[in-house]
Amino acid sequence: MHRSARSTYLRRALSGAPARAALCALLAALAASSPSAAGDAVPARPSAGPPPAPAPPTPLSPADVAARWHGRLDQRRFTARVALTVSRGGASHRRRVRVWRDDGLGAGERLLVRFEDPSEVRGLGLLYLENPGGLHDYFLWQPALRRVRRIPEAVAREDLYGVDLEYLGFGVTPLEPTELVDLAADAVGGAPALRLRERALRPGGPRFDERVVWLDPVRFVPLRTEHVRRGRTMMTATTLRVREVQGVATPEEIRFERPGETVTMQVESIDYEAPIPDAFFSTLALAK
Repeated sequence: MHRSARSTYLRRALSGAPARAALCALLAALAASSPSAAGDAVPARPSAGPPPAPAPPTPLSPADVAARWHGRLDQRRFTARVALTVSRGGASHRRRVRVWRDDGLGAGERLLVRFEDPSEVRGLGLLYLENPGGLHDYFLWQPALRRVRRIPEAVAREDLYGVDLEYLGFGVTPLEPTELVDLAADAVGGAPALRLRERALRPGGPRFDERVVWLDPVRFVPLRTEHVRRGRTMMTATTLRVREVQGVATPEEIRFERPGETVTMQVESIDYEAPIPDAFFSTLALAK
């Protein structure tokens, strides 16, 4: 039979109802024998079961915790306005300062503090320059004398003009060299905390013989700090309020208690993004 005639014959043969029924039966049989069509034609895969439990977190060592605490503001700068309320002998007075801070791109923390109020200390400035592995530099600008002078580290570590330079930098720089003693889980005000105990490398130093700090276990913000000297608690710092500012956990209010004195530090404003010229942290800028 000629090819065209054969094609015509097949089309006519398949066009009738019996042919369509036969074709449908054939397709159904092929589908039933296909491994992908029948649910029971493919062996069931074994159940994977519940996902494996995550591995427990690796415990942090005292050195890890100290590094995260002191490195919390690494390569961060900020400009802030801070109010200090000093209560002593039944009387209280307020001071307001501007603070500029950066870490010199990892070369060491730099902190400049300038007083705005009260009038008797307005314009007075303090400059701190960290020298990793060496003695730090501290400079004082006294407008009345029109001079910048270097001040001893022992003097700067004390509460100078009602200002604690360590805490104006949010306590990330270890101004007193220490060795780590131990680390334990604890709580502050019902909140979980990591308690880190340190011993001063210079016993009988001007600030403390031992320091104990309770840290937020996630953000590593100090929640409470105690300075102990000769067996006596000389200073307790309690963080009263923490707020996220531009993605940074910021202690907005801290209360310092010393024998005969209480100082409350309140951060009125802070900016972690405003640029600060590198030359700003210099004695020349301090005297302006």
